Amino acid sequence: MRKLQLNPFVSKIVFVFGTANTVTVGIEHRKVMEEVKDILLSFHKRMSIYESTSEISSLNHMAGSSSLSISPEIYDLIRRSIAYSKLTNGAFDITAFPLKKIWQTAEQIPTEAQIHHAKKLVNYRNIVFSDNKIMLKYSGMGVDLGGIAKGFAVDKVVEFLKSRGTTSGVINFGGSVFVLGEERSVGIQTPFGKKGTYIGTIRVKNKAVVTSGAYENYRVINGTAYQHILDPHTGYPVNNELLAVTLIGAKAEELDALATGVCVMGIQKGYDLLKKRQIDAIFIKKDGSVLLTEGIKESFSFKEATYEA
Repeated sequence: MRKLQLNPFVSKIVFVFGTANTVTVGIEHRKVMEEVKDILLSFHKRMSIYESTSEISSLNHMAGSSSLSISPEIYDLIRRSIAYSKLTNGAFDITAFPLKKIWQTAEQIPTEAQIHHAKKLVNYRNIVFSDNKIMLKYSGMGVDLGGIAKGFAVDKVVEFLKSRGTTSGVINFGGSVFVLGEERSVGIQTPFGKKGTYIGTIRVKNKAVVTSGAYENYRVINGTAYQHILDPHTGYPVNNELLAVTLIGAKAEELDALATGVCVMGIQKGYDLLKKRQIDAIFIKKDGSVLLTEGIKESFSFKEATYEA
């Protein structure tokens, strides 16, 4: 992002969800920062697959055997995750965890048999709800909220800041950004470029800006880089014309989930879905070209002339 113009301001960095999460507000609101930290740590402890005692880890451990009482916030988030799965025809699916596990640890390309076995465990329809309890229908299933957790947390922090009278600030959780109050410019990262180098900037006010892309995280196997976004339908890393997508809208949670889904769906299907949802987007293709939806053409500024809309 560009240097903030809050003057004076105070920032808080909290390392959760596998990244540095920054909240910046006017110095008159500095007292809320410790509460923000506590909120984020609480979400992390309850939602992370890397916390052995989290609600999600417990749910995964009990897959195929019994249901688990889930806190209302996480219960509702899982329900909304299923709604996003339906919107994207399964391109976004929190039950893709079995696939994630075999690709994350692979020293060689997983075999077709391994992919086939993991794919059988991936299906959001096999999450069973009963009162405040959730059960994963089959042993070996697993839920991972990594594709939606940061957006969820951004929205919760924005909600909290507003409740404390904060009228201006920036929340930046590793690619999920919310600009609260006065209009500011958010930089759109150049894929594979040095961190802080941008293809351009988008001016927003009281909106979220969420980016997902093939360049963000990848694993090299036998000299070939495989990106972290997996297609739940094929079981393999996504390989289409889309390098990255940035979504602009009201709620970071929705954008977080749909950004992943759009990366899987590709530009045309993704564009059709976003148009129905009235969400604007910046598509960066592998050939270096950039496509903008109509609603942001006046608020987006290219930094380099080599990129064309």
